[in-house]
Amino acid sequence: MFAEFDPRPGGLYLPNGRVVKRYDAARVNRIIWKIIRGLFFHRHGDVLPNDTPRLITVVDPNKRPPSIFGALADQPTLGDYPGVLDYKYAQITEVNNLHYWALLLWDRIIILVAFHDPGCQCDKCLGLFAAHR
Repeated sequence: MFAEFDPRPGGLYLPNGRVVKRYDAARVNRIIWKIIRGLFFHRHGDVLPNDTPRLITVVDPNKRPPSIFGALADQPTLGDYPGVLDYKYAQITEVNNLHYWALLLWDRIIILVAFHDPGCQCDKCLGLFAAHR
């Protein structure tokens, strides 16, 4: 993990003792998906297939989340340790039962995860998720 920190990226000296933090996006996405799958099981009692199509977005802490984040505004926060991990979720039925989850890590990093309901009974989904039933 220490190798991910670089005090002199490209040979540059950064001001005020700052460092650059690099990370393996594929690894981070796998970890986020494991967390979501665990929370999904905790809330719904169903196993979310690992290969469920999904979109994971890590929001830059210095930027506003995308406008769809507002869909979670009325949802309660559910984390037992909100200063470390807090989360919200909603099922948006108007968009083919889209599940939309938001994680808040360390009161700073927002991670958004969207995926289609694996229990959906539409013709397209029955074919897509048939192997997991």
